[in-house]
Amino acid sequence: MAQYAEGATGHRTVVHPKIDDDIAKAQADILTALAKNEGLTPKGNWTAGTAYKINELVLASGVLFRVLVNHTAPATAPTISTPTANYETWASAANTGNSIVRRDGAGGVVLGKVSVTATTPDADNVLTTRSYVLTQINTVATNSQSASYTLVLDDLGKVVEQTEAAATTISVPSNAAVAYPVGAIIQIRQYGTGQITITGATGVTIRSRGAANKTAGQYAEAALTKRAADEWILSGDIVV
Repeated sequence: MAQYAEGATGHRTVVHPKIDDDIAKAQADILTALAKNEGLTPKGNWTAGTAYKINELVLASGVLFRVLVNHTAPATAPTISTPTANYETWASAANTGNSIVRRDGAGGVVLGKVSVTATTPDADNVLTTRSYVLTQINTVATNSQSASYTLVLDDLGKVVEQTEAAATTISVPSNAAVAYPVGAIIQIRQYGTGQITITGATGVTIRSRGAANKTAGQYAEAALTKRAADEWILSGDIVV
């Protein structure tokens, strides 16, 4: 199943755990998902003499065409330049450097590229290698701080690390201020000698075993998990 994540530039990144440097399969996966989302039915390769129905997708010379009217396919296959009245070009990867092109009628837009070498997907590279996907799944970025700090949306999935020698506070903002999704996890690490107190903004409830809300000492780690709009569970190496 494809997974989706919003990039820093607002572009949607689509990653697939089974992609293993296989451009053709990656293109097929994303186009199939798009087709299903729009209620279209993939019918495979275009074949002359076949009865096609409205909103079916047929493949001819590397191009996907959407069927506009019920008809029996003529002897000549449709092309991008001459789709005829029966079809419109829906998607193509031809002559675009492995780009997936989505077209509406005569217009078109590049959805993104499939790459087997890029290390970071961006607006022009929405499908990338299995190794990149696994790296993102199995590594956690660190946000290093040296003073009291209020969590921000970008801390989602990260380790917020305090390096300060003096005691500091990490505050969880209200859902109205920062709308983390339910289930969000943020890790906290006391890397310095200063103990960290984890608190919630007004209206935020932080629940923990024995009401513990402080890191136990240098190198202690804790985790905040969002359970409801303004309710978080604090666990880990923590004390009262």
